[in-house]
Amino acid sequence: MSDEDDLNDLMQLAEMVDMVDELEAETEPFEIEREMLEDGTRIVYMSNGGRIVTNAGGKYIYDGDDILVEHQTPSFMGLSVTRQYDPNEVGFGPDDDIDNEDAVATASTTKIRMRTVDDKGLKTTITQVREGDVERDGVDAVMSNKPLMTKVQAAGISIYQGPDGKKLTFANPYTGKKITMTGKEADKAIKAGGLDKFVANKISAQFKPMGS
Repeated sequence: MSDEDDLNDLMQLAEMVDMVDELEAETEPFEIEREMLEDGTRIVYMSNGGRIVTNAGGKYIYDGDDILVEHQTPSFMGLSVTRQYDPNEVGFGPDDDIDNEDAVATASTTKIRMRTVDDKGLKTTITQVREGDVERDGVDAVMSNKPLMTKVQAAGISIYQGPDGKKLTFANPYTGKKITMTGKEADKAIKAGGLDKFVANKISAQFKPMGS
């Protein structure tokens, strides 16, 4: 075998290693084991060496270096906050107090979930995600931010509006067949139904006393 053949083999091997590395980098971490502690804390161990800890304080997500990268607070009156941390900027471990002054979130979103019933008994569930931290910034400040995701469910109708587009799903009242609209068709139907105004009015009315 010539030196040129050896070089070609090495190059092919290097390409294969690069492909494997890229595939591993793209693969989302998956659950490998669960543990339940006596105090009710649940720990989920992930394939990347990280873990997800859920207890009375909410959900804590640690990376492979055992550093907290995300904290989801418990839901209170339909409100919960997700705070993301950059390990390169805050660099604290699992035994540190996440409320210390060094643990400043690099990004925060607030999830709003509420149920309403109108005078005709129609039940509507609204779920929305907006930028901002409702616990630190207040309701009014969060509500002034553009929603990242909105979902409305009522009487067999589901309306989704998010980063991956818009979708309207409902059942044909005559045939019962499920109908799904996406893209411009969904956009037109959602605007015709006044979704944005409806959701804003409902949420503002529900949480206005908290933000005033």
